[in-house]
Amino acid sequence: MADAHDTRNLVEASIGFRPCEPEDLPLLKGWIACPHVAEWWESPEDFEAQYRLSPDDVDWYVAQLDGRAFGMIQSYRWADHREYGGAIGAGPHEAGLDYLIGEERLTGRGLGRAMLAVFIDRHVRAMPGVRGIRVDVQETNVRSWRCLEALGFQRVLAGVTVPGEPGLRFVYSAQL
Repeated sequence: MADAHDTRNLVEASIGFRPCEPEDLPLLKGWIACPHVAEWWESPEDFEAQYRLSPDDVDWYVAQLDGRAFGMIQSYRWADHREYGGAIGAGPHEAGLDYLIGEERLTGRGLGRAMLAVFIDRHVRAMPGVRGIRVDVQETNVRSWRCLEALGFQRVLAGVTVPGEPGLRFVYSAQL
């Protein structure tokens, strides 16, 4: 009989990522319009503009489980986003992440934690010069900050306001 650790390893082995392409925008916009995501992300129209105008230093990925899209993750270096990074105390050798699980039926099952763990191992650790990760989440986004805590991230700031972002934020950090 498989224990929880074996099951987690099977899930993590089934997770993959592919670069997000313009053809993915309808899928991503649909996810962002879902109530379980919309609360934490800008409107689908704003998201499309953000994607299209995104600087080259932001890498967008579609997360897949057994080849089927279920979420999105983006990564960047805080050194390339100094104003925002400065607001959350990010250092020049830290990366930032934004993520979502688009398929509501897959939420609450630990898939977000597995997605982040795999992405950090496969992508963030491979970023030259990156020695840590700093992520900000809305204080009210309990699922997101619990996911980070389950991965060993430490809350380093609370009650932070960030230019252009609604609500107060928690800031989490992890060393690689």
